[in-house]
Amino acid sequence: MSDDRKCSDCDGELREVRMIDTGHGDVHHPMKYAAADAKQRWTGYYPVEGIVKGFMCQECGLIRIYGIPTE
Repeated sequence: MSDDRKCSDCDGELREVRMIDTGHGDVHHPMKYAAADAKQRWTGYYPVEGIVKGFMCQECGLIRIYGIPTE
């Protein structure tokens, strides 16, 4: 992922921010994503295709999120 991302609204610098998902007991987990048509497994979980990363503009505060596929 490129480190020179620019804001689409104001051309400011985008810096990575931590996207926080709170689970049971306020445990923090990285946010993940699955395909829209993915079927739940018998465990109740969906097959994960990747993680979600967020970038925030240092000028206007716009947050953009990107899906990063797992390898």
